[in-house]
Amino acid sequence: MKLSLQWIKELLGNNNFSDEEIISNIEKLGYEIENVSKQNYDILSKIKVVKVLAIKKHPNADKLVICTITDGKNNYEVVCGAPNVYEGMLTAYIGVGGILPDGTKVEQKKIRGVISDGMLCSAKELGLYDDHTGILELNDKFVLGEPLNKYFCDTIVEISTPAN
Repeated sequence: MKLSLQWIKELLGNNNFSDEEIISNIEKLGYEIENVSKQNYDILSKIKVVKVLAIKKHPNADKLVICTITDGKNNYEVVCGAPNVYEGMLTAYIGVGGILPDGTKVEQKKIRGVISDGMLCSAKELGLYDDHTGILELNDKFVLGEPLNKYFCDTIVEISTPAN
């Protein structure tokens, strides 16, 4: 069974425990630790939490919109085709010059006549999981302007489940 130490810390309501203390306590409970691995998402350090401030219809495309977004310091305009985007949404943004986990470099592009300053990202584009039905929706625990790697670094503990 795989356990997220970040999840365990949330359940405990106390983030003051170190990973080593939690692992030691799991062992003291009689569980055998099979593997401990750090999930490293340094590639997400250039991807920021943003809020969608406004959405307007794209003048040259029915299925695209132009989103005004903010990272708390700067505003950007991005062209977006995701069906789940809405005003007030917190999501992931990669700016011009950023590199996605698959190696794609993000450039300022003119999309159907409108310049897009970067892009809003799906979970699949970020390498988090396989959902590409829309852009990643973040909850209110995420802070504007913060890099995503702050939230997605975790230690995974794999334990063997004892036979009854």
